[in-house]
Amino acid sequence: SGTIEGQLINGTAGGSSVADVEVYLKTFTDIETGNLTTKTRSDGKFTFSSLSIMPPNTYKIFLTYQNAEYLGDNISFVHGQTSKSANITVYDSTTSDASIKIKTAHTIINMGQGTLNIMVMYDFINDTDRAYVGNLTFSLPPEAIEIEYGYGLVAGNIISGTDGFVDTKATLLPKGKEISREIIYYYNVPYT
Repeated sequence: SGTIEGQLINGTAGGSSVADVEVYLKTFTDIETGNLTTKTRSDGKFTFSSLSIMPPNTYKIFLTYQNAEYLGDNISFVHGQTSKSANITVYDSTTSDASIKIKTAHTIINMGQGTLNIMVMYDFINDTDRAYVGNLTFSLPPEAIEIEYGYGLVAGNIISGTDGFVDTKATLLPKGKEISREIIYYYNVPYT
């Protein structure tokens, strides 16, 4: 059997404790086959043991720290390995959007039969050492119809309004961890 040992490291200067944080381990073969749970010790370290090291087993660590979600890389054992390590940097959270910027923005318009098919893409960056956890608001023209939420948006977290929509569970990790967070959405506008 194999062991995965890891540690949570707080990347925020003077950040909060990473003790007693629930850490989950997802197991995959071709599909997700199970979850294990443990808690970090006082130094942020955690251990998962008695894991199958046989292919095609793959593992992925995930956790929530101060309302921000973190997902580790895929972990698999190669022949002869019985232990792996997985350190994850977490950050104290903030609801202040003062440091959130748009790195790039694209709007692609295709002409359909009587409608303009519009795709909007944003790359957001966070220039602090704190994870932003809050809302992102997107405007739409009043004529927008057939709105679809694409990459980076979860329909269950969206509140729609007459002039746009709000992502109520937006998380933007600092620049050092996640260069950008891409958001894509689509809508149509009738035209003559």
